[in-house]
Amino acid sequence: MLRIRMQRLGRRNRPFYRIVLADARTKRQGEYKENLGHYDPRGEDDKKYQVNVERVKHWVGHGAQISDRVASLIKKQLAGSK
Repeated sequence: MLRIRMQRLGRRNRPFYRIVLADARTKRQGEYKENLGHYDPRGEDDKKYQVNVERVKHWVGHGAQISDRVASLIKKQLAGSK
């Protein structure tokens, strides 16, 4: 089963996240199939997150599940682009 989720990077007290497509059974820091975007919680508002929505739609069509946090980021990005 594939899952679209966040992978934590960055140093201590300064997180940075990749939005990745990974097998649901792998570790948070484990291997991933595809990088779909990024999220910087401490970044500037216009550069805080970027998600490749077309690739997310592609993988959801192939049965991937989206985590709750990534779903909220996608929703924010779609609302901001209109």
